[in-house]
Amino acid sequence: MRQLKARGLVYIVSDFQAPSFKESLAGLAQRQHDVRPVRVVDPAEMKPLPALPPLAVQDAESGAARIVDTTYSSYRPEAAAEIAGRERALEETFAAARARPVTLSTDEDY
Repeated sequence: MRQLKARGLVYIVSDFQAPSFKESLAGLAQRQHDVRPVRVVDPAEMKPLPALPPLAVQDAESGAARIVDTTYSSYRPEAAAEIAGRERALEETFAAARARPVTLSTDEDY
């Protein structure tokens, strides 16, 4: 944000999963820059995992580790609700910054 002295067009290419991007996006929008998020989406991350034995997983960005048991009857509805909530929050963040995202999927040609 400090590099752009005049109004400019800013493309941000990301999956927008890190929690720290919201303040930067809002700051760019406040400075009257035309912000264009280019969201890269993996379809596998948009739905709950299939029923599998317990898995040890680690978040690549935060390093947090936990065991996920996808065989629990409550797992799939909770995971689906978490994904939907994450998508709603992301839409609200883009709307607040007046940013219209372009979405690219990892399973399609650009």
